[in-house]
Amino acid sequence: MSDNEYAPINEQSNNNNKIIKKDEYFYTSLYKFYLSVSILFIFIMTFNIISKEKIKNELIEEMKEEVKNQIEINLISKLKSQEQMKRELREEMKEEINNQMNEIKIEVEKNFLCNLKKYIKKSAFKSKVGLCVIGKQENKYAKEFVDYYKSIGFDHIFIYDNNDKDDEKFEEVLSEYISQNFVSIINFRGYRGKENHPQFDAYIDCYEKNSKNYVWLAFYDFDEFLYLKKHKTIQEFVDEEKFENCNNIKINWIIYTDNNLIYYENKPVQERFTTPILRHIANSHVKSLVRGNLPTNYWSGMINPHSSNNDYTCCVPSGETIDSKTPFNKEPNYDEAYIKHYNTKTIEEFIDKAKRGSATRVFVKDETFWRTKLGYFFSLNKKTKEKLDYIKKVLNLSFN
Repeated sequence: MSDNEYAPINEQSNNNNKIIKKDEYFYTSLYKFYLSVSILFIFIMTFNIISKEKIKNELIEEMKEEVKNQIEINLISKLKSQEQMKRELREEMKEEINNQMNEIKIEVEKNFLCNLKKYIKKSAFKSKVGLCVIGKQENKYAKEFVDYYKSIGFDHIFIYDNNDKDDEKFEEVLSEYISQNFVSIINFRGYRGKENHPQFDAYIDCYEKNSKNYVWLAFYDFDEFLYLKKHKTIQEFVDEEKFENCNNIKINWIIYTDNNLIYYENKPVQERFTTPILRHIANSHVKSLVRGNLPTNYWSGMINPHSSNNDYTCCVPSGETIDSKTPFNKEPNYDEAYIKHYNTKTIEEFIDKAKRGSATRVFVKDETFWRTKLGYFFSLNKKTKEKLDYIKKVLNLSFN
């Protein structure tokens, strides 16, 4: 075949190649386009992701900053509020302290004035206190008795001498105190009084004649010693505020034993007898310290040496009130004061006192009398062979 015969075929083949090339170009361009678009999309997506993350981080930072600022604001506000509260609290406390200080100042000034008045009163005036006592054949004990009551501040002692007319005289042992005007002797020698009760008449007479000159008058016996536990003097005791409305201070006994001694010794009673009986029915008895210058004589309604039939206010040493008519305080309290009562001493002294008689009353001294007296003695003291032998010897009495 000639070249001219192949010419249409070659031309067609060239045309086909051109078409193919065009398609390749088209698809290549399209691929490049899609590739570019994909890259652009990826870029955009990546950019968006980066942007979002950045925005997110920025938002987080902004939120952190905002929270931080808000916390700071709240903290500052809270601190300011607390500071304000502190200031207010300080002001309240300051005001409260000032109020309390003013109250304390007022109370201190009040107490100071009150104590000053009391001090002036006590400094300028101390209660004058006297003592009335009646005795018979008490010379052995009189000096110790007077010395003791002088030592605790009593201003004067009125001794009613109830000895028989030919017996001993108190002046024989107390002349020094009489010359000092500390002791007065009132003549009741041989006097038996109304219904054989010279002690009653002595108490009435002593109060009648001396109550206007003394703030207080005590009525004790020669065997009774007032013991003050918390005060050095009788004035310190009676001038306590708790007794301002009291007209009689009733003070309980504490009875002391014979210390198992038989005979009298020339020694102080308080030195010889040192054993108290803390629990005994006799300790319920009281003795009186009576206010002076009462409207009526305290002893005008006298029942016994321990009490009087009147309505005057009576107290015990604690300041508590007690029935004025009773001679007893059955619940004694010994914290402030009590009376040491040496009412038996030795068996020799006990019998000797019973023989000479009492200032309270006169007894018929028969066997019944002695058995009653000795029964009382041994209710307080131990019964020993030596004491029973002494009783047999001086009384010719068997006592078991």
